Amino acid sequence: MAANELKLKIPKPTYENKIWKGVEINLPEGYFQIGERLYNQLKNNPDFVGQIDSVTGEKRLFSNISERSIKCALWLKKQGVKPGSVVSFCSKNHFDRCIPLFATYYLGAIFNPWWDCCLTNAAQDADPSVKIIIFGKKAGLKSFEDILQENINELDKFQCTKISKADDPALIMCTSGTTGFPKGVLHSYGSVAHTISLFPINTTTNTFLSFSTLCWISELTLVLRSVTRVPMGTHIANRFSKTPDISKYDVTSVAEVVLFGASTTKEVILFLDNFFENADIYNAYGSTESLIVTIGKVDSSKSNSCGKICPNAQLKVVDPQSKATLGFNQTGELYCRSKSLMTGYWNNSAATEEVIDSEGWYHSGDLAYYDEDGNFFIVERIKELIKYKLRHVSPAVIENVILNLPGVAEVAVIAKPDDNDVELPMAFVKKNPLVQVTEDDIHQIVNDNLHDMMKLRGGIYFLEEMPHTVTGKISRKELRAMVKTLAA
Repeated sequence: MAANELKLKIPKPTYENKIWKGVEINLPEGYFQIGERLYNQLKNNPDFVGQIDSVTGEKRLFSNISERSIKCALWLKKQGVKPGSVVSFCSKNHFDRCIPLFATYYLGAIFNPWWDCCLTNAAQDADPSVKIIIFGKKAGLKSFEDILQENINELDKFQCTKISKADDPALIMCTSGTTGFPKGVLHSYGSVAHTISLFPINTTTNTFLSFSTLCWISELTLVLRSVTRVPMGTHIANRFSKTPDISKYDVTSVAEVVLFGASTTKEVILFLDNFFENADIYNAYGSTESLIVTIGKVDSSKSNSCGKICPNAQLKVVDPQSKATLGFNQTGELYCRSKSLMTGYWNNSAATEEVIDSEGWYHSGDLAYYDEDGNFFIVERIKELIKYKLRHVSPAVIENVILNLPGVAEVAVIAKPDDNDVELPMAFVKKNPLVQVTEDDIHQIVNDNLHDMMKLRGGIYFLEEMPHTVTGKISRKELRAMVKTLAA
């Protein structure tokens, strides 16, 4: 594949009445037939190495993935799986993780990956008639290998199920559950296919480096199209930049690195640019509900930008109190409308109505602003702002300054309740064991670079290990509970 064939090309958007509008692009007929696309790519490239285990070096060809996914689809079909049926999945990364995903889409059904933290609750609430298949072996339960042996004589007769329309349900993703029990986010075949279409159409097969499980929407959409690309959350990028001896690894084959998640520092961006010397670095913004709505190649002068608006999307920034639509460089809540927007929360119309208004705008809960060139910048989650003397303090701004210290591996700034000042910024820090850092060092870099209200008046607490959610993000819920214990 030619190098320029992989380049992301974002058409120039328009700006009218304080609303950014991405270019309207009509996708080809049948663009939402995801199962057929997967089936044909695997069949047309049987000798391509589709998977490599980074630990053992073991490889699997597309021919093997094709055969196993068809066998799985045949078994699912005999269980009555059809369009509208839900196939749930909970597993860590291994060779067979993609097989149920592909098989589900061959049949036009709904794929539903779970976080393992929800497994106990889901199993308790499950209908007794639901069939449970396990990877591996356990007495009394049917294994995945068992079901693949039941339809070995029907492979040549298999045909994918046609999707009748783009609005047909395709995917139920779980939210991360940072504000409560995870909700199910329902996406259609059209919205998933639209997100895939944001990346260049491949004329050959390529590979990507996988860090995440299929519970991440960024991971799932990349599994649905193979490209020479490294997707990573900014928390992984931060760890990458402080990993000893990482420069000894050969990454010259990487063509693109796409960052998702929170903002990161200019130093981390520069590290990635130098480390992945042959790759373009992109920053993207989206959510489980909206999928990707901005993306752009990193500009060193605007390294904290998450890019410009994607095609077939609209974005505006709204004042959280007055609800007035804001202009250039004014911070407010980001609203979006796009063809990749969720259909709604699964079986939860009340929650859907809370975040999607009568005009179809999704209220993201993220504070953001944009500049005159249409670059968007994410500031903070509204619910994570610290109210110091009733003034809003952004934890992300403080964290990005502290991360400039080589001795800091990870940091999270949390609100510490205070009788006099409402809330005080408090930092939890995990040290880099190879570089010395002290409490005074952290106070000094904050005091020297930030406004008085951002000083760490709540104190600094060092942790041996930072708590993380199942998504790999720092668990602010656990840290808030820790704050209450320390303040007691």
